Amino acid sequence: MLISSVLTATDYPKPSAAIAFARGIVFPVSLLLILGFYVPGIPVLAALPIAEFFTFILAAGLAMKTIYPNHLKVRDSE
Repeated sequence: MLISSVLTATDYPKPSAAIAFARGIVFPVSLLLILGFYVPGIPVLAALPIAEFFTFILAAGLAMKTIYPNHLKVRDSE
């Protein structure tokens, strides 16, 4: 949530909205369905911490891409 707030405060609303949407709907619902159908031995509530982890990975990637775009470019070795 902190990364989403930072992106909103620094005028990057689209990545912030993507993080919020993924955190609230996409990751939890998809993981609940996947774990419920394909891995019945794992409790369904395990999907929520896993969804938070995936959200953190998404948020870190979007933050690096939007705030520090030049740091991700591959430099040519000459």
